[in-house]
Amino acid sequence: MKPLTRIRIILFALIIFGAFANFALNEWGLSIITIAELLMALSFLGDNALAMVQRIKNSERKKWSQVQLVFLAGFALFNLGMILPVLSGNEIIGISLLIIWAGILLMMITEAIYDLIKRKENLNCYENFFLAMFCYGLYFKNMAWPGAALLLVFSIFFLLPYYLTTTIQFFRANYKSGILLVTILTLGCLATILFGITNLAKTMHWPISYVSFSFYPGMCLTLIMLLGLIKWKYDFKGERISIFKGLRLFKTQIVLIYFMMFIVISYKYLVVRKIAPDFYSQSLPSVIYKMRESANFDTHEVITEYETILDTYYAFIDHSKKNGFVK
Repeated sequence: MKPLTRIRIILFALIIFGAFANFALNEWGLSIITIAELLMALSFLGDNALAMVQRIKNSERKKWSQVQLVFLAGFALFNLGMILPVLSGNEIIGISLLIIWAGILLMMITEAIYDLIKRKENLNCYENFFLAMFCYGLYFKNMAWPGAALLLVFSIFFLLPYYLTTTIQFFRANYKSGILLVTILTLGCLATILFGITNLAKTMHWPISYVSFSFYPGMCLTLIMLLGLIKWKYDFKGERISIFKGLRLFKTQIVLIYFMMFIVISYKYLVVRKIAPDFYSQSLPSVIYKMRESANFDTHEVITEYETILDTYYAFIDHSKKNGFVK
């Protein structure tokens, strides 16, 4: 297990710990969550940079990787630009960040399409970049900053085809070595993709039928996968290996993403069903919590109304701060 992977597991554990602290009405719980999400985003960017440096050392797409690394370094330097436009309204920093981000985005997509056509390994540069954007989106959402939905939608939209193609490649490359183990792992990958679609549907505030269309099949695949895990060891390439050793067959981050998506989506489902408590924040008025408790979130109209009220409140606070009415 790579050091960065261990760090992400620790950060994910901190996010869960922060959530429980938040449920106990501790404001610092949300601070732990946001810091962990930001550090996880930076870890994915760091993994991306390391892959580019490794390619430069191996003289593989040397010039292309150097250009990507320059853009990535610029993006890292302008990370503060994500905060400054929100706090000070500095449009120049925001536009500079957007240009750099668009440049990396274009290069990542171009390279991924080329590698897909030529059937070459992408070294996870594409994956790590969009996972970083996804974590930034979660960070922005918890900080109630503009642009969170854009980051979440873009990242999920570009990750879904990547994980679908890598899942198909994984199954085709390994099913002859151990059909049962590979099938169980493939079901987990498909469940991750379905949970990603569910997250995308909720971010876009699609009707509840669209959310259910991907959520319930994903949970069914998870249940089948868990039933398959009753058998602890499996035949693979003439050996008996455990399920944990089988997880090492993946060359992507999909195992970590599965656990993240499963917990996030399951929690959101329990909140909608009023089984689990929602996140607490002292910055929100009491009417928001009363609406959460009384509203029926099974209808698209109620969800849209709730999100509209919440966005209007945040816009009012931002406008008041800019004009000096709120400090």
